[in-house]
Amino acid sequence: MDGSKLLYEVRNEIIHPTHMPSGTLNNTPSSMSILREMNLLNSTMKSDSDYIWIDQLKSHKLFYWAFSVIEEVVTVILRKHYSIEDNWYSEHLKTYATYKMIDIF
Repeated sequence: MDGSKLLYEVRNEIIHPTHMPSGTLNNTPSSMSILREMNLLNSTMKSDSDYIWIDQLKSHKLFYWAFSVIEEVVTVILRKHYSIEDNWYSEHLKTYATYKMIDIF
């Protein structure tokens, strides 16, 4: 699954989180296990237990990854509307890259 589709699914999970039944090993829905594999979740990293699902989504790594995906999507859109040499291209893109200036780790 590409980043933009996965980010859309993360958005869906934030708005309508999957409620995992008690006793689920890591409390991560199988459709979102790729986030666990990418080490983007707020996690205990235990295979037999973890935080509840909505708390796993409260992750600085996930936040940073989400902004990098948004920047990639915006870059594609801006390239369609502006030439790379155009000053507006770099000015618009700069606003979507400001997350890089914040050290959240």
